[in-house]
Amino acid sequence: MRQKVIVLGLDCATFRFIKPYAQEGWLPNLKRVMAKGVSRVLKSTVPPISPPAWTTFLTGKNPGRHGIFQFVDMDVSKYGFVSNRLINSSLFSGQTFIDFISNQNLKVGIIKVPFTYPPWKVNGFMIAGEPSPDWEKAHTYPSELSDRIGRVNLGSSIDFIRYNTDELLRHLKFDCDVRTRIACEMLETERYDFFMLVHNITDAAAHRFWKFTDPGCPNYEQNFSRYKNIIRDIYVEADKSIGQILKKIDQDTTVFFMSDHGASRKPIHFFHPNAWLKEMGYLHCKDRRSSAQRVRSLLTIIKNFLPHVPRQLIMHVLQMYVLKKFSAFQTRAANFDWSETRAYAVNLYTTYDGIALNLKGRQPNGIVEPGTDAERLCIEIQSALADIRDPRNGEKIIEKIYRREEVFKGHFTDRMPELILQYNHNYRGGRDTESSLVTDVPPADFDFQSGDHDENGIFVACGNNIKKGIELAPAKIQDMAPTILYAMGLPVPDDMDGQVMLDIFEQDFVEKSLVKRVNGRQWTATQSYELSENESDKIREKLKGLGYI
Repeated sequence: MRQKVIVLGLDCATFRFIKPYAQEGWLPNLKRVMAKGVSRVLKSTVPPISPPAWTTFLTGKNPGRHGIFQFVDMDVSKYGFVSNRLINSSLFSGQTFIDFISNQNLKVGIIKVPFTYPPWKVNGFMIAGEPSPDWEKAHTYPSELSDRIGRVNLGSSIDFIRYNTDELLRHLKFDCDVRTRIACEMLETERYDFFMLVHNITDAAAHRFWKFTDPGCPNYEQNFSRYKNIIRDIYVEADKSIGQILKKIDQDTTVFFMSDHGASRKPIHFFHPNAWLKEMGYLHCKDRRSSAQRVRSLLTIIKNFLPHVPRQLIMHVLQMYVLKKFSAFQTRAANFDWSETRAYAVNLYTTYDGIALNLKGRQPNGIVEPGTDAERLCIEIQSALADIRDPRNGEKIIEKIYRREEVFKGHFTDRMPELILQYNHNYRGGRDTESSLVTDVPPADFDFQSGDHDENGIFVACGNNIKKGIELAPAKIQDMAPTILYAMGLPVPDDMDGQVMLDIFEQDFVEKSLVKRVNGRQWTATQSYELSENESDKIREKLKGLGYI
């Protein structure tokens, strides 16, 4: 018998907020479903950032198999590492669990799942999530649904930079209310076998408002007391939405709550891996600086000394129109002497860096021999970095060092650097090659965004076949897709990396509902779609306005 499932996503949600807020009575709906069901930490991707995490959620595959690691293409065989091409849904649409459900002639409703632009044909409807080119208009399948929905955002991406705290709160509440209204209207008028809504107000709250609640932020001030409960208030809005939506579903529907990653304070110290590699003799630099480097030096001065709003606007213009064709790494790499460089660092996310070998036959001017020499160099660098400490306080800087094959599986794995560094939560990768190995992050860096991501997302489930009132060990975000299909009574494609979370279900249900596997390779991608220059510019402007790139 087919079971209905609804998934409510809270982007960037974390139990570090949900548990105390629920315990204090602020989140009655989440408190009730946690008591009636199961909860656990949901481990995100490496790095824990939305593009790979949501794609992994949708496909059940790790980034090494679907090839999405960031907002743009990444490929270690190119010295620039990141390209100027933004990712879009056509890289995986047609191969998601949503498509698998649709192809069983089951009806789906999808609202604002990130990275579903452009929306594609499903058996039901899809409202594309961010990023998309238009700030106010919804992009939908079928297309005529957009007019029915109306305006979905206030202001513009530039306004998002200019907003003061109260204006941003108004924007986020509007966004939450619009998504809730659409969900309730759709659930009232149609029957869906699978339904999903994602709220991103919890993500914006963590990024923008952490400084009001955490004395560990360099720019935390006691006169922020007016906003000391601002993150809690955003979670309250999300919980109200959950309550309204749960009233629209019947008792036979299984409900999953999840987030793509967790949240934490932004790190307060830089560790400069390329400065360390240079000091150790693995990296060599030229004597001159490129013009792009000089512009980026100007950006640093602007960031550290101008007031918040003009600083963000000037940086936005410079990044959009002056450095549009250059990544930060391309700027630095222009000064590397590749004929002498054996290894160099590339940034994967705030708290994750990669160490890439300058491999002969892979990079244009590679000098490291593949095979034994490359393996020996990896071991040498990994060993030297493993226990590196902040000389000022003795704190260990790097939490974990992975070989890329430990993290990624699949034919896109080779695009990633050989070593993956996960920093201690107080440290992030710095970009300097000439500075001290460890420096402090300037307080101005916390003005626009003070919160960051960590790997610990959330998972909560409740329903007739779900165990009651227990907390389980962590699972992985790639386990979501097969678990949703299993809960609906559907087979699981055998090319998914994720596993069904059998431990969330009652034993009698598991005993009578065996996990069935089918050939997943029969599902192919929809037609490839290249974003136009205009679409790319608008999406890039929006992402910069939101502080994501």
